[in-house]
Amino acid sequence: MIKIALDVGGSFIDVLLISDQGARTFKFARRSHRVSDILTQLIGEHGECDSLQFSGTRLLNALLTQQLPPIGLIVNAGFRDLMESARLPSGGDQRTFARRLVPLENVREISARMAPNGDTLRPVDKDEVQAQAKDLVALGVQGLAVSLLHSYIDGDMEHEVAQTVREVAPDLAVICSASVMPEIREYERTLATCLTTALRPILSDELREVRQAAGHKLEIMKSSGGVAFDSKIVDQPLLVISSGPAATVVGLCELGRRLGFRDVLTLDIGGTSTDVALLQDAKLPLVHTADIAGISVNIPTVDVFSIGAGGGSIVAAAPDGRWQVGPQSAGSDPGPACYGLGGEAPTLTDAHYILGRLPARLADGELTLDRDAAWQSLAQLGATRGLDPIQTSEGVLKIATHAMVGALRRVSVLRGRDPQSSLLITAGGAGPLHGAELADLLGISEVLVPRHPGMSACHGLVEADIREDFVSPVQQDVERLDVPALDNLRDKLDIAGNIFLDEHGIAQASRRVIVALELRYAGMLYTRSVELRADQISEKSLADAIDAFHGSYEEESGHSRRMAESVELANLRLTAIGRRGKLALEFPPAVESRIEREPREVYFFGHGFENTNILPRESMTPGTVAPGPALIEQLDATTLVPPKWRAKVLAAGELLLTKVAGEF
Repeated sequence: MIKIALDVGGSFIDVLLISDQGARTFKFARRSHRVSDILTQLIGEHGECDSLQFSGTRLLNALLTQQLPPIGLIVNAGFRDLMESARLPSGGDQRTFARRLVPLENVREISARMAPNGDTLRPVDKDEVQAQAKDLVALGVQGLAVSLLHSYIDGDMEHEVAQTVREVAPDLAVICSASVMPEIREYERTLATCLTTALRPILSDELREVRQAAGHKLEIMKSSGGVAFDSKIVDQPLLVISSGPAATVVGLCELGRRLGFRDVLTLDIGGTSTDVALLQDAKLPLVHTADIAGISVNIPTVDVFSIGAGGGSIVAAAPDGRWQVGPQSAGSDPGPACYGLGGEAPTLTDAHYILGRLPARLADGELTLDRDAAWQSLAQLGATRGLDPIQTSEGVLKIATHAMVGALRRVSVLRGRDPQSSLLITAGGAGPLHGAELADLLGISEVLVPRHPGMSACHGLVEADIREDFVSPVQQDVERLDVPALDNLRDKLDIAGNIFLDEHGIAQASRRVIVALELRYAGMLYTRSVELRADQISEKSLADAIDAFHGSYEEESGHSRRMAESVELANLRLTAIGRRGKLALEFPPAVESRIEREPREVYFFGHGFENTNILPRESMTPGTVAPGPALIEQLDATTLVPPKWRAKVLAAGELLLTKVAGEF
């Protein structure tokens, strides 16, 4: 019997296979391999699979690149512009608003109306609804979101609308907001429903391919850093938007904790995106409102910030004429120009290759790069500025580097944290290629590269616990709370949490339940989650939680509102966790690559071209020290060691890059 952890990225498919003979890693180019074929082959060669865990970036990439199917939206009369009431971005830039997910011509109003207490003011007019549905189908929508006022109180009216639509459009997927997010706030609920409608078919297609080779229950990584059966997930794509990045952060968090590092910045660069996170005190950073691809979504998620800048990100002129790297990506089909598979647009990978930072063959020789194609793509781009391909590549690298630095500063400096006190851990196929140079710009002196950086998401999958969040809206001033009734509500959530853990076969000794109060000052837009430090909700435990809320606000804002503002309890949240034993992965001795590695000229940010040693990582034993400039190549990544840095192989095979003393 074998266990398989599978991560599907924008350009490559990563597999971690665990058997009685140890652990093995595999990397496949997405263009030339289907997930179902890979799984069928591995199961055929290594034996029956009793555990299949999955993560991916397809949903996140669809949002980052805005490649979403057309959908429609039905709202109450007078609320056609509901999606224009978008909140200001969390970064405070009032010039940029969340993009519209549904074109205005695809939004339809109906006269049905429900009162705030759930009473029907105007019933559903079936003829009106069906006429609107037929019109939207004629426009080519592939899904329909229904979001009516006050449906968090009672969803019957929305469900009646959905049933009415299905009578004339039985093949049209109809998603009701009451089923997605039965919480107050019309914009957030409508946004979540539109996202679910657009992403559900993408997730269904991806899971269908995985299931073709899985004759058992599939576990999928959620954005919250836990896994659950896919039967619980397929209708809730919002819960897995950041599946791949979350899996990576889980894996890197465990790695940092094992090596004794408490404060960590994570950098995960794949084919389409750069994903960063800040881990403090060796804890997984969790939030209940996430900024994903510029869209604020109310979901429990690992606090990962993503930008559309990955190896396959296309370099093009922005509307203002400046070059930008991403968010559009060449993906795996056709891929960067240097892949020689028909891609003509220049990408970050093409720039790296022209600058000598990548080998002529990737994935241990599976993919041979085409220098002429990369050169031509960058020559055409540079011609618009009078630059040759080398100068163009340098500019592209600088643009991408500073965008990545901005992302790292956003999760550290802009939150009042000094990045210089953190270790930077790099992951993904391109993370180790940028890590040391980004650390230089941030004043960080140590960078850790995992043994298998391109497989970090797979490692996170096998490290992750079972996890599910249960939430109940309260929306009351804390001074008016019925504390016994609130504790009864906690009991109901506790029952639901234990039923979930029963379904996953979690023993009582491995269970953990976290109860949190989502609090805010009256009138505040966002809440702060405060963990309840007691088994029951009592007057004292409630008072302690409110005091902790005040303290958290004061620490971040620098001023107190204790006596000036009343406090509201927005939601009661319970998280059910099923802890699973950590696997001690034993990898067979690495087989030295057959690829010849000769020194070559390599470009380093801030240094220019340097004659550089090319080292095979599989031949570097614990204790080996490699001074920069150097490139360390392996199956799933290339690590760049700039001048004035050095790399040392740690006992378990990780690389620790260190800035030479006095070189900042």
